[in-house]
This record gives sequence, structure tokens and C-alpha cells, in this order.
Amino acid sequence: MLQFCHNHEDKEVFFNGYLKINDPTTYIANHQNVIKYGVALDIFPLDSVPEEKEERHKYNHTIRQLNNRLYHRHKKDPLSIVKSYTHSTDYWWKRLDDALHQKKYEDSPLVTQFFCADEDEVLLRKDLFDELIDISFCGYKFLGFKEYHKYLVESYGENYMTPKQWAQNFTIYRK
Repeated sequence: MLQFCHNHEDKEVFFNGYLKINDPTTYIANHQNVIKYGVALDIFPLDSVPEEKEERHKYNHTIRQLNNRLYHRHKKDPLSIVKSYTHSTDYWWKRLDDALHQKKYEDSPLVTQFFCADEDEVLLRKDLFDELIDISFCGYKFLGFKEYHKYLVESYGENYMTPKQWAQNFTIYRK
């Protein structure tokens, strides 16, 4: 069973600008944390960006700064309190949402994924996503784009199918 979850209404566990699909029959733990929502698949949105490099750099910086405020709003350490507690989480979500939904970039042929863990800019052409196909995942059918292999190689490299070691030593448990 999969469940869509984690939008900005779920303030306890969600503080990033992307959706997760999780397996609610699992949880993840290490010696410090238990992550209640378990094994999850991140769904990174693609957002239009300016074609001109300098303008794109400024725009990317703005989006990342706002997302950083949301991240720190979730934390309780002194640095986070200084950075983000002057405004509510809803305030930072509204600022981020407004910045991402500017109409002036919708005609650009380029998109990026602001919220993936890698800070390197991955620029993709919008036309890569024009042709859609059915894709099966865990017994469910999803509508996806035909050029997924090209996207994955451009975003994560030729070895995107090779599992990577998690930075933290979490153990996965079934409930």
C-alpha cells in the first residue's frame, strides 16, 4: 500500500518543497531519530527558470533562500531560531509559493528541480517531458514522461540505478 503525503499542511514532518509517496507499513530509525512515515519516494517538481544565466542564478538563489527558511523554521537549534523564527511557517510557504509561480518564466524552454538534495543546477529542456506514457510502480500505474532515462542520466549520471549509501545509518522496519 502506498500513500501520498507530506505537503506543507503536514507541519510535523514536511519542510521541503516536494511531495513524497511513502509506504505507511514501514518506519526508519537510527540511534537518534525515528521517522514515522517510513520508506518514501521523493517527487521533485520541475519549475520554469529564466533562460539568461545571470537572471537564473539570482532566481535560483531566491528560491533556495526561501526553502532554507522553511527548513530552519522546522528546526529548534539557535541558528534556526535566529534565521527563521521572525515569521511563521505559513509566511515562508506563501513567499516560496509566490516566488515559484511567477508568470514571467512560464515561456522559458528550461526547467530545473530546486528541491533535490544536490545543490548543483540541473537544467532540462521542457520538451523532454512532452510525450507521456504509462509507468508501473509497486503495482500502481502512473502517467510519466517517455524520456525518463534521459532525464535520470542528466539529473543523476549514468549510474543512476546503482544504489548509494545513505549518509546516515538508518534501519528500515516493518510495522
